[in-house]
Amino acid sequence: MSEPSELLLELNNDVAELERLAEAVDEFCGAQGLPPKLAFNLNLVLEEVVVNVINYAFPDGNGADEPIYVRVALEGGKVVGEVRDTGMAFDPLVGGPPDFALDLDKREIGGLGVHFLKTLMDEVSYRRTERYNILRFAKALDPLQ
Repeated sequence: MSEPSELLLELNNDVAELERLAEAVDEFCGAQGLPPKLAFNLNLVLEEVVVNVINYAFPDGNGADEPIYVRVALEGGKVVGEVRDTGMAFDPLVGGPPDFALDLDKREIGGLGVHFLKTLMDEVSYRRTERYNILRFAKALDPLQ
């Protein structure tokens, strides 16, 4: 794993792309010898983030032709993920965690995907650059694996 390796995907703004995303991530993780649990967690986080972009980034409904860019890479002992979109500016990290003490039917909608992201990854950041939302996250690799 001395050379940087990365997966770059341009997804259509459509939930049908989730299968292609999961397959590509599984293939990338397998080729890099990453543990299956890490691949599962990475897929879970990416699915949550991409579904949120598809469902909420374009409230006016004009995002059907706007691609979603996904990058997964090995960098300095970490697996790094990045999702970039041209939807409305929105920092998903600002809100608090869901209230797990409430029954499911009494909880406000939202926040669970960000909770997964913050819980399963070691680093999470958001920035708005020009017209892009960029959500970046990373998980340290266990050197014993």
